[in-house]
Amino acid sequence: MDVKSFGELMDDLGFKKEASFETKKAFLKHLFQEAAISELNQYSVVKEKESPVQLSLFDYSNEKSA
Repeated sequence: MDVKSFGELMDDLGFKKEASFETKKAFLKHLFQEAAISELNQYSVVKEKESPVQLSLFDYSNEKSA
């Protein structure tokens, strides 16, 4: 697996080198926001799968009567 430079990755994403500084800044900000949202969505899916079971502290239904 070859490691690409940041410039090569930006080219792969269709970013134009001739763009203004503000456009570059906005593009990177958008990428970071999308990555953060994606990470949060993955976390919420994992959280839903691992739902805790509510235990009762005073549940004596499994004990035998004396």
